[in-house]
Amino acid sequence: MGELCKEDYLKAIADCKKPRMKKNKDGKDVPTSIKFDQSVELQVSFKNMDRIKETGFKTSALLEHPFSSSNFSICLLASQKDIAKGTELGLNIVKKEDLDLLKTDKKGCKKLAKKYDYFLASVVMIKVIPKHLRQALAVRGKFPQAIIKTEELPNKVEEAKRKVNIVLKIKPKSPLNIGFAIGKVSMNDEDTASNAVTVMNEILNKCEKNWSNIQGVVIKSSMGSPVRVM
Repeated sequence: MGELCKEDYLKAIADCKKPRMKKNKDGKDVPTSIKFDQSVELQVSFKNMDRIKETGFKTSALLEHPFSSSNFSICLLASQKDIAKGTELGLNIVKKEDLDLLKTDKKGCKKLAKKYDYFLASVVMIKVIPKHLRQALAVRGKFPQAIIKTEELPNKVEEAKRKVNIVLKIKPKSPLNIGFAIGKVSMNDEDTASNAVTVMNEILNKCEKNWSNIQGVVIKSSMGSPVRVM
């Protein structure tokens, strides 16, 4: 596969946004009614990777045009000095005494890890995270980012809204593909395409053979059919 440019993504994004048609009771083609703002996903498949020697990669990209929905939730494991600022920023606060109650509550730890999309933690709180919560957060790729100074919180919150985690795990029989949202159907196509380029560049940085490791690239809306980018 040759290299892709922004125009390639733009065309695929426009195609994936075309309404799906269905037959009405009169046999006429009408657009399917979708009552939510669909995500636009980038899906990438890989090739020329050694399933024995290679384990994959874990990285992240900061999107130029964030699209996190209004219900994107951030939890702050907060020390006493960070509670006020965290509350001011609208974060969900978990205090040390809350963590103490979870020390032996494995189900409670899993429930907390699942409840929020992203976690931050005052640096002094990292060492008091209960074992079961550490495990539950780690397995979901949500282990908290440490906050050293209270003044860092606003920037860390904005970064969380822009961040896309990119993880490829190579196993003997598992498919070599990954996918994640890069925008919303309601977004400007240029912005979504810019996000696609940002994420794809980060993926290529982690591929030893660059484009020679890429089998295919697809753009897809939540309810739509996949559109091959190239």
